[in-house]
Amino acid sequence: KQKLNYVVEKKYQPDFWIPSHNLFVETKGYFPQADRTKMVAVQRSNPGVRLLLVFQNASQRLSSRSSMTYAKWAEKNGFEWSEKSIPKHYLS
Repeated sequence: KQKLNYVVEKKYQPDFWIPSHNLFVETKGYFPQADRTKMVAVQRSNPGVRLLLVFQNASQRLSSRSSMTYAKWAEKNGFEWSEKSIPKHYLS
């Protein structure tokens, strides 16, 4: 059997935009697989756009069976990230 790829076009609205840094911010407590997949798709569809993920708990593991944390996932996938707040240097 052959498989064909397809793309579904959707719109993504980030939680915040910091125009002075052209930075889009997404805040996350729980970060399920569907949201991780969406964030990678948004990043791939918008090359050059900066996305900052702000995690409530960056050391939270992706699942009970995974040793990978939210922070490690973000780094592995090329996202800037912080924990609990937007770093002050972005707010000036």
